[in-house]
This record gives sequence, structure tokens and C-alpha cells, in this order.
Amino acid sequence: MRRINKILSRLGVCSRRDADALLQQGKVFVGDSDVPLVVGQQLDVTQHKYLIVNGKRIPLHNDKKNHTKIWAHHKKKGKIVSSRDPSALSKDSLLVPEMCEMLGVSHIIPVGRLDINSEGLILFTNNGDLAQQLMSSGLEREYMVRVKGPLEREALLPKFDKLAKSGIRINGVQ
Repeated sequence: MRRINKILSRLGVCSRRDADALLQQGKVFVGDSDVPLVVGQQLDVTQHKYLIVNGKRIPLHNDKKNHTKIWAHHKKKGKIVSSRDPSALSKDSLLVPEMCEMLGVSHIIPVGRLDINSEGLILFTNNGDLAQQLMSSGLEREYMVRVKGPLEREALLPKFDKLAKSGIRINGVQ
């Protein structure tokens, strides 16, 4: 038994938050039922063949489209790794919708983040569970930083020594 929002996220239909919104709007059904599923409801996927989400039939098993996929992408500067722009800069700066369109999928999840001024490799997947496991796995990451302007070696060394010994934590991940 799994919660419906988790099932939809795992299938790559939408995020858990978006699934909850669809459930609240009564737009998710199991099989041919005319009774909408609700937020928090659980489902045994082995007992059903498909869901209806927003009028679209979503197979629950043995569909090649539902297999876990991972994509690697080189993010350029000026792109925001999100599907929603919190600063309302421009929809052209959002990388997730651009990737969805390019890949021909409705939903992907970035594995980690790169800020708007960063560039480099970023992974995407259609599996929310995998994305969470990768982000909290403790995998070693390596970053290269380029600094513009003068640096005083004496001011930088104490901070570098501390960083080299302990690393940094972001949202509980080191």
C-alpha cells in the first residue's frame, strides 16, 4: 500500500505536491471507478491496472514509459533549476519545463541544485524516490570555484583549512 501522491510522483506524472492538488480537485480515479481518490488515500498497485489523472489513463505496471530514467544535463549560467520561479525573473530562465519539453515528458525531478550563476552537470530523473536517495546518500561532490578580483591569501587560509577538514552542510547534507 502506498499513498496516491507518492504513486503519481514515482510514475513521473507530477510532484507529490501537484498530486495532492489534483486529488483535492477530484481529478484522480482508480480504474473505471467514478469515485475520485482523496489526499492521503493509499492504494495497492498490484490490485489495479491503471489510474485516470485529469482524464488521461496512466498504466501502473509493465509500461516502458514508467521505468526509472536518469538524464544528465550541462546547466548553463542564467538557468534556474526549478519548475517555478520564486523570484519571477522569466519563464525562459526555468530549466525544468525546458527539459520536460526537450525530453517529451510531463514531469522530471532535478537531483540537487545549481544556483542561477553556476554551470555544470546536473542529473534529472522521473523517480522521486531515487532523487531523494541520491540527494541524501552522502555521495561525494566536487565543486570548482572561480573568483573574480583580488584575494588575500592570509584571509582565505583559515577558512579554507576549516572547510577542508569538515566540509559544509546544506540542508543537513554534507
